[in-house]
Amino acid sequence: MTPAQWSSSPNSAAVRATRGRSKTTFASDQVVSAAGDRLWYDYDFGDGWAHVLRVEEVFVSPPSIPRCIAGGQACPPEDCGGIGGYHELAEWVRSDFSNDLKPEVFADAGDGLRWLPDGWHPDAFDLDEVNERLAAAVAEPIPVVEELASLLELDGAREPGSLRAVLSGRPRTDRLSSASRRLRS
Repeated sequence: MTPAQWSSSPNSAAVRATRGRSKTTFASDQVVSAAGDRLWYDYDFGDGWAHVLRVEEVFVSPPSIPRCIAGGQACPPEDCGGIGGYHELAEWVRSDFSNDLKPEVFADAGDGLRWLPDGWHPDAFDLDEVNERLAAAVAEPIPVVEELASLLELDGAREPGSLRAVLSGRPRTDRLSSASRRLRS
């Protein structure tokens, strides 16, 4: 069976054989290789987010960065309760957060608003933002080893967690407790 044949149906034998095997890795051209080929993708098996990806065009040379050519609506917030939870949440947001439509999982509207990503609206879609995020996802990491080392030197310690404390602005409790012991002596 060719990759195009086994990716052309969500119920094909090859697709069924890979369901639930999250550690299985395929290169995209092993699964889809021609315009019109489709790939079924399940995200978060328990919540039933099923996606169909369709090849629009095959390039001789791929673009330097991936890009989204069109879209609509916002990505559902992570762990929103599957499709049913998403629809309930979207209806509540579209109602301008009516208490009558507040999802039961939230104690009150404030609880729901704190949980939602800032500015999230189910009908929002920003193609430029999506493409900026795609470019950032594949960008070369910025070398910051020297900067991180200098922060550790400023902190005066090289234990795990010390840099996190410096960056968060929290004092290191082990240093404070040793300083307070010296003051008591």
